[in-house]
Amino acid sequence: MLKGYLCVHLDKQCHGELEKLAKHSKKHCHHVMLQFFIDQTEEIKQLEGRFVTMVARWLYRDDKADCVTVQLDEDTMPLLASNQYSHITLSCARIDNPDKEEYIKPSYSNTLIREAREGENIGDIHLSGSVMFVAFDPQPQEFNKLQKEKQEQEYRMAASREKPVTKEEPTCCGGIPLYKGKCPVCGDN
Repeated sequence: MLKGYLCVHLDKQCHGELEKLAKHSKKHCHHVMLQFFIDQTEEIKQLEGRFVTMVARWLYRDDKADCVTVQLDEDTMPLLASNQYSHITLSCARIDNPDKEEYIKPSYSNTLIREAREGENIGDIHLSGSVMFVAFDPQPQEFNKLQKEKQEQEYRMAASREKPVTKEEPTCCGGIPLYKGKCPVCGDN
């Protein structure tokens, strides 16, 4: 079964309207998270594509991110969001790192709302979108497999730099050479 998250993906027009409020360099403005790390069950599949309306009223902003809280219309979306504060992350600031391009994570919006004294009232902005299930890529079990393969490859490279791998050299875990007398994957001698 696929793992992923359930969200309300905003209509293009709503996305554009919210983008005008975004002040940081990495723009988001595309969805309201409903539930995170869930299975794509038949119940979830039946919700996909459902039209949802909502109202954004409060803007929260600091030097790291900005977001708006939203009130989902219970007539169109009776599910409760798993986030304590239903919101849309508008934008996130770049992290000062000269080596690579990194940004504050959108989930920071939860902290921003929780720790803010109050938001800025922006009036009622009426928004709409459709319920969407977004599968993780790769899936968690695939990710774990990829991570293990990458780790095994790194250990092989480290072991080969130490001394050349020969056919007589002892191996473990499917042919991985021992590194300093131990298997780098399972730790056995």
